[in-house]
Amino acid sequence: MTVNLSPLAGAGWQFFDSNGDPLSGGLLYTYAAGTTTPATTYTSSSGGTANTNPIVLNSAGRPPSQVWLNSTDTYKFVLANSSNVTIWTMDNVPGIALFVTTTIANLPSVSPSAGSVVFVTDTGREGTFICRAGTAPSDPQQGIYVPSNTANFYWEREWDGINGYPEWFGAVTNTSAAAATNVTAIHACLALCPVVNFSLADYWVNATLKFNVQYRTIRGCVLSNGYDTGTGTRIISVNAAANIIQVGPDSAPASTSLYYRNITVENLSAQYGVTPTPPSSGNESSAVKNWLVQYLVNCQIKNCAAWEPIIGFYFYGAVYTKVDDCVAFRSAVFGGTNDFFRGFWAQGAPAILAGGNPSLYLNRCNVSMGGAPALVDPTGLFANGDFADLFVDDLETSAVPNGIWVTGAGASGTYGKLDLHLRNVVIDQCNGTGILINALNDTGMVTITGGYIQINDTGIGSKGIWITGSANAGSVSIDGGVQILSSTGTSNKGIYISQQSNVKVDSSVIIEDFYKPVEIDGGAVNCQIEATINNPNTGNAGSAAVLVNTAERITVACSIDGKSNAFAQGFYSVGTALNKASIDPTLFEPTAITGGAANKVQINSIQITSPGYYTTAGASGTSGAGIFVTGITA
Repeated sequence: MTVNLSPLAGAGWQFFDSNGDPLSGGLLYTYAAGTTTPATTYTSSSGGTANTNPIVLNSAGRPPSQVWLNSTDTYKFVLANSSNVTIWTMDNVPGIALFVTTTIANLPSVSPSAGSVVFVTDTGREGTFICRAGTAPSDPQQGIYVPSNTANFYWEREWDGINGYPEWFGAVTNTSAAAATNVTAIHACLALCPVVNFSLADYWVNATLKFNVQYRTIRGCVLSNGYDTGTGTRIISVNAAANIIQVGPDSAPASTSLYYRNITVENLSAQYGVTPTPPSSGNESSAVKNWLVQYLVNCQIKNCAAWEPIIGFYFYGAVYTKVDDCVAFRSAVFGGTNDFFRGFWAQGAPAILAGGNPSLYLNRCNVSMGGAPALVDPTGLFANGDFADLFVDDLETSAVPNGIWVTGAGASGTYGKLDLHLRNVVIDQCNGTGILINALNDTGMVTITGGYIQINDTGIGSKGIWITGSANAGSVSIDGGVQILSSTGTSNKGIYISQQSNVKVDSSVIIEDFYKPVEIDGGAVNCQIEATINNPNTGNAGSAAVLVNTAERITVACSIDGKSNAFAQGFYSVGTALNKASIDPTLFEPTAITGGAANKVQINSIQITSPGYYTTAGASGTSGAGIFVTGITA
């Protein structure tokens, strides 16, 4: 005979009277369900010894033994006090069936009965499975659905219908031996589970992990530091020739309406467990990527990391996609002649849609380097070609030689305005160029608002902001309290404008301790400079605060200050093409300039000491002359 534990009084039960006191001497009667026919209960799971009927409760209100029921019967329980006054009646009570335990491999062989329950004991795959009548949904890895060997039955994991785990499908953590198995298991989990949950562990893979199912959330535990096991969820690849994580389909759908939607990935770290090989120069975009994000609409990548990448995060066709609080870090050297590094790459060539990544948002992301590896043009953020509607907020780079590098080279020009908005970016400990803007198209627009750029290097190649291209091509606005700082200004440049039109630098921009705070040359047109220039610590009277060489329609109205003799001149022009220029030295501090007020303005080595019109050669002229100087005071 099979007996099941009673859900009433079965083990350790305590009964109370209406006052909440233990029901000492209480009486528990057991009958066949719906009758007054006494029914036997048993003291143990063996079913060998019967309880008394009624069962007399002890002074603590507890039965003296366990209560087990015949598995084929249902019971009626009647509780009375020691005076045999009924307190309550419970009818149609079955016993609690014991779980059958088995493994995934043996589950199909378990005798099925619709509604019966089996517990699977495999490590990582353990769980309760319920027998269902019918045909099992497709699940090749048997993480949720397991067909029975008996026709028209299958077993279904008891789950909430939302959250799944790769381990259910056979993933094994913290071992490279499971790399192939893990790829299959994770893809199987993604196919069936709206939310995929990774453990606090390492998942080794031997091929690209593709998150290519729409309307999915893929969630790790916490952001890993990239090196220590147990600090988060790490995806570690043993395939040096394959990308690690891909978000989106393999190829571009036929139209934007078919781009993959609403995929959210959070709290995952991607890194190689082997050494990748950088590609040859000119083939940078073919390099393996820790993260490839493509052909998406309205997706999110949050709190994710790329550790020791060649390319950390690579975006192509990521439309209205948001990337929040993500990190790229590089310290390793992989070798070769083109061992380069780009933390985030917004690819816009060849152009697709209305540009490369229309409405891509990078928020509070970070790129850093450690150990000073010898790399080719290491860059925090790289955007090229037909970039469009690219919004970068609170990006921070640390010890990365080139903070942000933007180039329109290779753009088709088909999609009109290519706009980039850099807001409150922090470029810290930079030894190259903080921000480079290059080769905008005719309608290209860049705004740089707020933030901080620190240049450490003294070399002439080091620049805070470098804007270069061709005349009448696009526009750049720098405002909102940007600080561009250096502590070793012996030959570097704060803002360098070369062959670029329509650059506006407003008075809220602070340029401090550069050898050449502002230099404009190479045929720049329509530039307006109103920055605050201050060299309180460096400057050797070797250069002007504002140096202009061969430029047209230039307006300069800066505030210039600093230690004694920090600058050779306040404003200095070279060449005869300085046409339609306006110079206002009212806020030039003479003590910061060698020679004082007499050297506030020099045009082709001619000191300008009185307001008025001047020729490009520095001679006094009429209103038709090319240069107007105002505000000359001691």
